[in-house]
Amino acid sequence: MQDKYKIIPLLTPSLFAFTVSQGKWKFAPHLRLIEQKLIGALQGKNRHLIFTMPPRHGKSEFISKYFPLWYLLTHPEKRVILASYQVSLSEFWSRKIRELIQKFGLLFGVKLNPGNRKAGSFSFINHEGGLNAVGVGGALTGKGADLLIIDDPIKNDAEANSSVYREKIWDWFNATAFTRLEPDGICIIVMTRWHEDDLVGRLIAANSHPNGINWELVNLPALAQGNDPLERKLNEPLWKARFSLMDLLRIKESIGTYWFSALYQQSPVPAGNSIFNRKDFRYFEDKGNHYELFTSPLNSKRILKSEISIFATSDLALSLKETADYTIVLIFGKLQSGEILILDIIRERFESTEHLKLFASICAKWMPKLIGIENVQFQQSLIQQAVKIGLPIKQLKADKDKISRALPIAAMLENGMIYFRKDAGYLEEFEKELLQFPRSKHDDQVDAFAYIFQLLNKSSGLLPV
Repeated sequence: MQDKYKIIPLLTPSLFAFTVSQGKWKFAPHLRLIEQKLIGALQGKNRHLIFTMPPRHGKSEFISKYFPLWYLLTHPEKRVILASYQVSLSEFWSRKIRELIQKFGLLFGVKLNPGNRKAGSFSFINHEGGLNAVGVGGALTGKGADLLIIDDPIKNDAEANSSVYREKIWDWFNATAFTRLEPDGICIIVMTRWHEDDLVGRLIAANSHPNGINWELVNLPALAQGNDPLERKLNEPLWKARFSLMDLLRIKESIGTYWFSALYQQSPVPAGNSIFNRKDFRYFEDKGNHYELFTSPLNSKRILKSEISIFATSDLALSLKETADYTIVLIFGKLQSGEILILDIIRERFESTEHLKLFASICAKWMPKLIGIENVQFQQSLIQQAVKIGLPIKQLKADKDKISRALPIAAMLENGMIYFRKDAGYLEEFEKELLQFPRSKHDDQVDAFAYIFQLLNKSSGLLPV
């Protein structure tokens, strides 16, 4: 029986993955390149590797599951640390590896230690090796690593846009994770880019330091750009068997250029760059009983006012002082197609005692289906009073930073779903604020504009699927 499997330790990680998955694991050219780099690291070519690539392109299954599985079975004296943004995700891969070692380990002379039953770790009988799974920020005292894998240290846009969280990851990596690496150990970082100042961004910047560690970056965008490591043609998909060019263009249309550039092209937009672009601005005119929407320089369409549902969002301030922020109420119409018309923007300074009267007058004039008000402490009394007199109030949550909150509406604008009223009194200051965001002196109108998406998205059936 053992003679039959003498060839197994000679298998490459990819052939081993294909074998143990009974052919279910799918190979691809970019995974072959990753494998070559990983084997090269084992041979001492470059022990500090960074792989950046899009979501759903097989990076975690290969790098966090099959490679450490193969590595431990062929190097049972070695220790692996596997880290991700959340310990439960690292433990998920740890369990998958443990199950496969339980199934195939004896073919390599490797047996799990039954005394180590922790969710995120395992060790072997008669061998020094094993694996520890942790979350970013987790303790690693007393644990060494011959192979350190950090897979997607950032979970979402909120973490990516938080300078505090980015600093936390950086401190944990330098003070905790990297210090666990053995002198001849291998460190692999694999992630989808979220922000120019994320972990990969900082390590690339540190590469230029004369005493810095030489990190080899293997950048694999969804659509090929110049100097492609796979020598793809311009805009050729990374894994065309799974994501065609049309698939990727549909994703870009859905999430917008900002996130597509970061998540799929691995090229985060610098924080100082404007999120809104003038080329995306579209306009409409009030023609009495209908609106004329200019869908392109040469084309327009008519929409009857009776076909539009009216809504409003707000960003409230508390003072009349000239240095204070403005109170903003943005009135917009929604078409059955999901397109949005910015009908009017009230931008003035009010005392807090005047807000209820303001909303009552807006309801009398526009008769909105809903008015979105941010659910923060100082506005709770206003919300209660407004509901009491029958105003259609919808509470909105300030659950993200301003940039993250603005990105969905920026994607709608980019996709031609939003129109501004031509020659409106609000237009000049509104467009100026959009184009300068996030560097603008005031961002009150951007906040109210961004809340359009949350108001409609939180209200069942108001956004097209």
